[in-house]
Amino acid sequence: MTLRPATGLSRRKIRLGVVAGVVAVAACGSAGTSGDDGAVTLEVWSVIDPESTTDPRGAAFQDQLEVFEESHPDFKVNVTVYPFAKIAEELIRASATGRGPDVVDVYDPVVPMHIAAESIQPLDDYAGPWLDEFGDDYIFPLEPLRGGGDSIYAMAYEMRGQVLWYRQDLLDQAGVAAPTSLSEVAASAGALSELPGDVTGFGFGLSTDLAGSDLVEKFIPLLWGFGGEYIGEDGRAEFNSHAGVQAIEWLLSVRDNGGYGEGALRTNSDDVLAQVRAGTAAMTVGGTQRVASARTGDGVGENLVTAPIPGAEPGTVVPTLVEGWTYAIGANSEHPDEAWEFIKAKLTSEYQVRSADAGVLPVLASTYENGSPELLSWRDYLAEHGRSVHYPEDWSELNTDLTAAVQDIIFHDAPVQETLDELAEAYNSEHGFD
Repeated sequence: MTLRPATGLSRRKIRLGVVAGVVAVAACGSAGTSGDDGAVTLEVWSVIDPESTTDPRGAAFQDQLEVFEESHPDFKVNVTVYPFAKIAEELIRASATGRGPDVVDVYDPVVPMHIAAESIQPLDDYAGPWLDEFGDDYIFPLEPLRGGGDSIYAMAYEMRGQVLWYRQDLLDQAGVAAPTSLSEVAASAGALSELPGDVTGFGFGLSTDLAGSDLVEKFIPLLWGFGGEYIGEDGRAEFNSHAGVQAIEWLLSVRDNGGYGEGALRTNSDDVLAQVRAGTAAMTVGGTQRVASARTGDGVGENLVTAPIPGAEPGTVVPTLVEGWTYAIGANSEHPDEAWEFIKAKLTSEYQVRSADAGVLPVLASTYENGSPELLSWRDYLAEHGRSVHYPEDWSELNTDLTAAVQDIIFHDAPVQETLDELAEAYNSEHGFD
């Protein structure tokens, strides 16, 4: 991927969103209102909890809210927190009934889905002038923010890629060098699983919870590394290629080496993070945005090391999946001007530096000037080997179905090629591909 080159808390409510009875409940906010005192109340739907005690991104978000309310005394902000795998469908559902937020977190691969559902507004009148002034410093690619069209519908405020995580202290204890190829990752995972205590060599989630995100975010880079595609340019499923088979066979090799067991069936991406934080998973492939949170665990800290995902041959790397959370303005917002003011606050150099301190890759090139060596290594990996993917409108169902299929392959001996073919053919038939 080519990154675009650089040339008062007392008034805020934090709520947990209602999502099909899955998460803790409070009323879902409608688009913002104006009070009798003239203050505008902005409804913000977020996947980051500003009150989190385990995610450094929460503290950065809380700082943003405090600074914003102090500098905008005529604004009030209500934040509703949703699980990342549920916020998209909840936004579409609310928008269809004339409700929804003023500002909402939208994962960049699903921007086209929200454009089609008319759940967000175009931002050209706001983003255009901002990019005219600050565009030389903004390095997030604009194409995903357009969703395949001409108008900009969202603005990314952070980006992330998938990288290899490993506990250097546990590798040392096992007498294993840091892996430099996929086969070495599989072998190292097995050796780590043999350490005393309850240690899983390779943290891996095969639960269909959270739309199978842990599998998909591991599978897609592997698929690319073997020369395949998840979804073709025409929208056809292509993951059943020889490359797809090779990716699954590698996951099977990790299992065969003892790197993970049937507990993966009950594990999702949040669980993998919790395992690394607790010291019970010694290695995984995970997003850069979660590394800082993983390091908060007792005994983890700087023992957790990251590196590009190794390729099939020693010294090579696979492409990494580059994505990012964006802010968009809800379709039914009656205060788009004020909503844009809130979005702009997330794009200031002050917030971007604070975000980098929380271990998140900024979208402004200038904020890397004093970045840590690790942050710079992530930026370079994304710039040189990063790729993006646009999920189809029914991405959640497809990803969940793929995860269920891989469960059958890994733990029920279903044939790899035939199982992938069956799923891809069913998907393509349903979407009008002969």
